[in-house]
Amino acid sequence: MERIDVVSVLILDEEQKRVLVVQNEELWSLPGGKREEAESLREAAIRETKEETGYDVEVERVVQITERMSSDHVVFFTFRGRIVGGKMATEDPEIQRIEWKNLNEAERLMPWYGDLLTLWNGPSVYRYEQGGGHTIRELTTEEDFQSAFPLIRQLRNDLSREKYAELLHAMRKEGYRLFGLERDGEWMALAGAGIRHNFYNGRHLFVYDLVTDSHQRSKGYGAMLLTHLEAWARANGCEKVELTSGVQRKDAHRFYERKMGYNRTGWVFRKEL
Repeated sequence: MERIDVVSVLILDEEQKRVLVVQNEELWSLPGGKREEAESLREAAIRETKEETGYDVEVERVVQITERMSSDHVVFFTFRGRIVGGKMATEDPEIQRIEWKNLNEAERLMPWYGDLLTLWNGPSVYRYEQGGGHTIRELTTEEDFQSAFPLIRQLRNDLSREKYAELLHAMRKEGYRLFGLERDGEWMALAGAGIRHNFYNGRHLFVYDLVTDSHQRSKGYGAMLLTHLEAWARANGCEKVELTSGVQRKDAHRFYERKMGYNRTGWVFRKEL
């Protein structure tokens, strides 16, 4: 199955509540297209937007990742972006029109993006389109963090709720991010990670915590969450993902090596992005 990365850029005029969109044949979409070989996701987003709209853009964070499994494995990355130069024009012969659409019209023309204003302002969202029912998102509220504690405790069983809150507050100041896979309002899996730098890995994502609910294992939730982390790391300029796993976790070691393609050195597992 071939892996294909597709990028798009959400450009919002916040004052007039308008979104920049393009028409390709009968389909309206955000500007974007397929990532080329040896091209980063950010480079692809900037290039495609310039070719389709004529505008020079600065891309910021990823606001949505959608993974689709069919005849190919396609991952769609939507960046938040802003115009920094250029003028409206197109170099792409397939683009028929470039327009600013108000939010309601844009959402009607592109329902797969959902609420565009929420997408613009909110944390990044992951969607998996085969089977449905799963959402991966970053935890950002106190309610989120409190609801995650019982699952975190399955991994760190000596952790009290008070110590969890104390450490989480300190860790978040140091760049710790917590992501979760949610189904029907319940956390199926959680992963805590942060971007770090060192001489041997460069800029990389280090995964501190990765846990799937004990009643939900062997359903692919851990793999989906780790795939999301890898995509998030790639979109944020990381060169590798690294994690450690205790010597007693033999099943986890096989999962990282065989299914997820990580290279192992002792208890350390590393993957190039």
